[in-house]
Amino acid sequence: MTRRIILSLCMCGLLVMVSAIGAAPLEPLAAKEPVVNRVLTLDGESDFLRVPDSPSLRSLDKAMTIELWFRAASFYSDQGAINSLVRKNIAAGKENFLLRFRTLDGAPSIEIGAGPDIGTLQTYYEIKANRWYHLAGTYDGQTIAAYVNGTRIDHIDTTGRLFVDESDLYIGRGDPEFSHGEYFHGALDEIRLWNVARSPKEIRAAMDTALTGKEKGLVGYWNFDDGTARDLSGHGNNGQLNQIVESPRPKAEAPTQSATEAAPPLPPGTRERARDRIVHIEEGVHREVPDVPRLCDQLDLRKEKVSIGDCELYCEHEGKGTALVLLHGGPGSTHHGFHPHFSQAAEFAHVIYYDQRGCGLSDYEPGSGYSIDQAADDLDRLRETLGIERWVVLGHSYGGLLAQHYATKYPESLKGLALTCASTGLHGPSLPSRQRDFISAAERRKMAQIRRTAGLSTAQRIYNNFLNGDWKRQSYYRPTHEQIAQGALYGWIHDNNFNGIMSSSAQRVDLAGAFAGCPVPTLIIEAKWDMSWNTDKAGQLRENHPNAEFVMLEESGHSPFEDEPEKYFGALRDFMSDLPEVPTARIEAWKRHLAARAQSASEFISSLGWGRRSSEKIASKYDRAWLEQIGSGGTLLRIGFALYDTKRYDDALAAFQKMQETSGGDQSGQVMAIIWQGHMLDLLGKRAEAIERYQEAADMGIGGQYSHSQYGLAYAPSAYASKRTEAPFTRLENRDDS
Repeated sequence: MTRRIILSLCMCGLLVMVSAIGAAPLEPLAAKEPVVNRVLTLDGESDFLRVPDSPSLRSLDKAMTIELWFRAASFYSDQGAINSLVRKNIAAGKENFLLRFRTLDGAPSIEIGAGPDIGTLQTYYEIKANRWYHLAGTYDGQTIAAYVNGTRIDHIDTTGRLFVDESDLYIGRGDPEFSHGEYFHGALDEIRLWNVARSPKEIRAAMDTALTGKEKGLVGYWNFDDGTARDLSGHGNNGQLNQIVESPRPKAEAPTQSATEAAPPLPPGTRERARDRIVHIEEGVHREVPDVPRLCDQLDLRKEKVSIGDCELYCEHEGKGTALVLLHGGPGSTHHGFHPHFSQAAEFAHVIYYDQRGCGLSDYEPGSGYSIDQAADDLDRLRETLGIERWVVLGHSYGGLLAQHYATKYPESLKGLALTCASTGLHGPSLPSRQRDFISAAERRKMAQIRRTAGLSTAQRIYNNFLNGDWKRQSYYRPTHEQIAQGALYGWIHDNNFNGIMSSSAQRVDLAGAFAGCPVPTLIIEAKWDMSWNTDKAGQLRENHPNAEFVMLEESGHSPFEDEPEKYFGALRDFMSDLPEVPTARIEAWKRHLAARAQSASEFISSLGWGRRSSEKIASKYDRAWLEQIGSGGTLLRIGFALYDTKRYDDALAAFQKMQETSGGDQSGQVMAIIWQGHMLDLLGKRAEAIERYQEAADMGIGGQYSHSQYGLAYAPSAYASKRTEAPFTRLENRDDS
């Protein structure tokens, strides 16, 4: 469940239209420097400008330039979601030409399209909300190019003749059947449409000044300064809006970024770190991944395939002593990422590497169906087959979630539990991932180029992305080319659709409160620069394991066993050398706690999804006593949604009020709870009380982007709440049938 919200409201009364087709065109106003500058504002929910088709708009058949100033208030946060600026023909797959943003990896990328037959340029520029940028896209019959603040940032070579039909032109809206209608949220000014490809010099020279309206090739020009949407090009593409407001004339508020960025030198002998923000861009795209050997083949390991009944798991052994089994991450990576680092653990333990079912060198046998429950069962069958009574289970990343889930199912099989940069299994509010914080605009543009390169295998894409900065998402130190090749060839191998299936299964695990009273010795190792999560994650995991030993490594990323091996393996050695025997009675007591927890409302709710049918199941068993039993804000949010879906607004209001109470100092959870209280009060006809709630949320000044994708709803919290003080919330239906 992601955290961002865009309303799909009824467009009645809010539809922004240009004069009707066939109406007499309005006389163009003289384009002169206005005394007052005005801009078009769009709410990201239902506002847009429709320009009826005309011969002038169909003249973009050989070349085009689309340019405008924009200041975005927010972007959709969902992967692949679109905010449209300009598009002719909004029917799916029928676009003539377009200029828009698409969210990739949490950030908006720029897309300039010249029609399906010619193609689309997808590129990246670091865009911040509430700043003005000038954006232009051109096509000259051979090249699509993108310009930001007058500087060309990217291009692709492609040929073909533009196909322009008799469809209408839309500004601020796209395909109504995709991505919440692809509405744009923010302000636009100086929108210009040309049937020629403007040169870089021409774009730069005119971007800061008003046009006369008589420039060669200009077919549409809207600057809104007279309070209307008149077309100042003289072609009669006019309209009327009420979203035009006074605003200072746009100017670039962010420094222009060059296509390449110089990397400052490091002191001799210094290893480059992600946080050094040094940029390396490779020429072209590498089709050959160096043929490096598996690290397994260079180590003194015993290898075997171990049958666990319905499939065989690939397994390796190294060292002697207490058994230590390693659970790799993903879902869908392999044991290879533990090599050669865990050879250090072989000095004090019997290290067991294995590939989970459906991954690496193990069998791709789905069994009863890939799931985290099956993965836990597989692990215990592996233990039994290897003849190990009890062992230490160490999970890394997603493997840490699997390790915790295994502990709750098979606590009697554990001698100890070790979690390294582990997924928490908690559903409460959390800050967004920092994975992209150290990746530059130039590196993102290069990775966008790699994405649109046809014919690349998974290994080739990984290799090229890492060469061009993608390693900074999780690694702390820059890997060598050989290490990148090893990871590309051997580190991410799994069955078709495995990652999606297992990720969905993992999301149903809720471990909140599961480890209170856990008697199993537990070691948690976290890293300050683990960018997979944010700074709040380590504390959440630690709080959920109140009896665990906790170690924070200061100079490590997502794989601290690689970054600070001496400290990491020192902590692991100390932990494993002093493991107390856990009395059977304590294990049995914890199992009783887990069994009682499995019957709890929290566990019941976490076993269900976020769709409509799941809401009906939750609502059918709802008891108001749940509100006193549950302390998780995420679970209370799910209860509130279930009651909202079933139109029990009074009960839903109580759930959101309890959610606010349990949020403590977490403003993220507080503001979401307050906004949804306002929604329920609106639906109950208590408008005055709803406004009080919205105003409280608006006054908190919370930014960012939250979403509830099942409702097609996304918002920047305080800005959204401020708008709701002016217009009440109207019911949205749950579009997820699960």
